[in-house]
Amino acid sequence: MNAGPILRSPAARRGAPEAAHSSGAGSDPSASREAAFLANPEKDAVHEVVLRPMTGHSGAEILLITQGQKNFVRKSAATPEQNARLRQQSEKLRMLARYSLSVPRVLREGTHKSGCAFYDMEYVPARTVAAAICDSAAFHRSAFLKALERMFTFFKLTEGAPVSAEAFHAKIAQIKAAGRSGVCVAHCDAIAAMADRLDGLNWDGIPASEGHGDLSLENILLTADDRVVLIDCDAGWVSSWWIDAAKLYQGVSGHWFLGNLYLEDDAGRSLLHASQRLERLKPSLDSLLADLDRRLLPRIAQLAALHLFRTLPYARDERLVGFALSRIDTVLSASRT
Repeated sequence: MNAGPILRSPAARRGAPEAAHSSGAGSDPSASREAAFLANPEKDAVHEVVLRPMTGHSGAEILLITQGQKNFVRKSAATPEQNARLRQQSEKLRMLARYSLSVPRVLREGTHKSGCAFYDMEYVPARTVAAAICDSAAFHRSAFLKALERMFTFFKLTEGAPVSAEAFHAKIAQIKAAGRSGVCVAHCDAIAAMADRLDGLNWDGIPASEGHGDLSLENILLTADDRVVLIDCDAGWVSSWWIDAAKLYQGVSGHWFLGNLYLEDDAGRSLLHASQRLERLKPSLDSLLADLDRRLLPRIAQLAALHLFRTLPYARDERLVGFALSRIDTVLSASRT
């Protein structure tokens, strides 16, 4: 998540802070988000409130809020129909915290007057693993791997019966159908061919378990004191720690978060450096997964490819569709899948 422009509203002497307005013509596009916060003020709100919209990929509205000396993040469902998903996310954070896994602490939950659910959580000043790799910044690799090992070991203890192979075939068919509309249309034949390639793979024996739900390199924070914090837990379409592990490889092998660099004409040096850092990280990650479950590593490429395939319906740019398809082919070809 990235912070956006700052919105300020002076606190009223009593009651809720006043709503801020844009200084230009018309209303501020973030005013609805601010109004959502103001509809649920802290009882002792007497300080200036600073609101910073943050970007994410779940469709939720996210604010970084500074209230007096306190910083916290408020995540709100965009519509009441998304309330159940948001509440599942907050419950998962609470569950992981109970088992001493490093996640932001949930501070409070509630519902806006609009009917949209929200929850407040601890703000963790940090950078993501993805940002550290893109910026060639140093990070504590052993701490990163240790945090993953701790989380995966916990999730492994919750394993149950395998996920139905039909769930994977159905997801592939759903994406294949979506490839006939929107920005995917220009690549519909290639999408159909890739769907058939993925559908022909073996999807049996993937264990169901508790999981993070969206364990990308963009959702792992690195603090200045070398803490590793996992953010943006989600309720995935299926729940398995194998799926979580493969989401990491969407970035490590699939280079998904480097998509903009691949599409820029003058990003050669930055792309080269980031790719080299990922290549150096991969053997350590491979070793970790092999130690946890020897069955997983031979199948990590097809799971990572499926994650990349699942991005297609959300692509906003035809070039990103082409990029994703090329990376899927690279990942599968490298593993001879």
